[in-house]
Amino acid sequence: MDQPIKKPSIKLSVYGMIVTAVGGVSYFLLTDIPFIRNTAAPNIALVVVGMAMAVWGVVKRRSKGTIIAAGVSAFVGLGLIGSLTILMKLPEAEAIARTSDLLPDFTLPNQDGVPVTLSSYKGKGPVLLVFYRGHW
Repeated sequence: MDQPIKKPSIKLSVYGMIVTAVGGVSYFLLTDIPFIRNTAAPNIALVVVGMAMAVWGVVKRRSKGTIIAAGVSAFVGLGLIGSLTILMKLPEAEAIARTSDLLPDFTLPNQDGVPVTLSSYKGKGPVLLVFYRGHW
């Protein structure tokens, strides 16, 4: 006698929805880690894997539960990927200072919050000024 074919349960789609949500929420919880904040690569990977699991659950067993789980997973996943695309897009540079350009004197806080004036480095060699745009 042939064994009846067992259909995968809704668990695959629900697990996919959970993995997608973890990938999305963990990005915002882990923004103190520069690699996560700047690339979001592990989070995007989790979101893609979670969405694939949810869709695979629908392919294996089309039911109201699997379709809802896949829909929620797609909504959360595509929303996260879309928002990260917008958040991480750097604005176009309007003017670029060249190596030989003289800049006007200014004072800005350093990474420790201590004010630093550009003219205090005059005669000490070249100065590299970096504006780091992060999500914090």
